Amino acid sequence: MIELIIHIDNKDLSETLQFAKELDERIPDNKIIFDFTKMHKFDPLPMLFMGASIRHYKNRFPEIPFEITGVDNGGKNYAGTMGFFKYISSHHHWKLERNLERQTGAKIIYL
Repeated sequence: MIELIIHIDNKDLSETLQFAKELDERIPDNKIIFDFTKMHKFDPLPMLFMGASIRHYKNRFPEIPFEITGVDNGGKNYAGTMGFFKYISSHHHWKLERNLERQTGAKIIYL
């Protein structure tokens, strides 16, 4: 199995928006690993956009396995406290969204 490893380093808002654009253009073949080893600075707004971008990407490709690495090394306390890693790795939210779409017929759209 070929793994796509996406290394994520410190990003300001404009870099995060560029990351989201580039991520949206990628079509995965196999497993994707988001590696946060080099990311130590988490400003709130870029963190929000980063999390939403990764969640949206995961929801587009539910059949592709995703993994999050590099969250245990130093400098990630703020992101951990704010639930960033739990948010982007949670399959529970994805299941709730899909069930809501089936029950109501409404399509959930991420902007």
